[in-house]
Amino acid sequence: MKSFLFISIFLSFAMAQPKLTYKEITNEEQIRLFNNIEILAQKDFESFRVRVLGLDHESGSAGKSNCEVLTTIYIAISEYDEEPEQKLFKIDSLYSPKILKILEEKSMPIIYLSFPPTERPQYLKIKVVNNKILFSWIKNKKLIKTKD
Repeated sequence: MKSFLFISIFLSFAMAQPKLTYKEITNEEQIRLFNNIEILAQKDFESFRVRVLGLDHESGSAGKSNCEVLTTIYIAISEYDEEPEQKLFKIDSLYSPKILKILEEKSMPIIYLSFPPTERPQYLKIKVVNNKILFSWIKNKKLIKTKD
């Protein structure tokens, strides 16, 4: 009786499992993206999350003799919801970007970054408004808002 009960439970458990399948991804761009992308910064707000991801270009892409690279930045925004509105933006070819701060202003994300990491870095304010990205150059790091 015990063996019948055990076999019945085992068979019902085995039959309840979905059939597993897989597919090898051969698209070189997707392979490179998923193997090399990094989260540079992430910030959670009351109604949405912002992730800034970076994907380095090939070695030497910055045109320097020291093999430095350019980076493509992806800005991913997702609401918190059962069916969230999600957006993804791509900014190509920044030289060694550093994310300084991510803030929220009027329910819109603002990202401050600098590049390159030299004695005279450039500062950039990236504001996401609806389905657009607005860029503003900042001349002095002291002008970057610091409130969270």
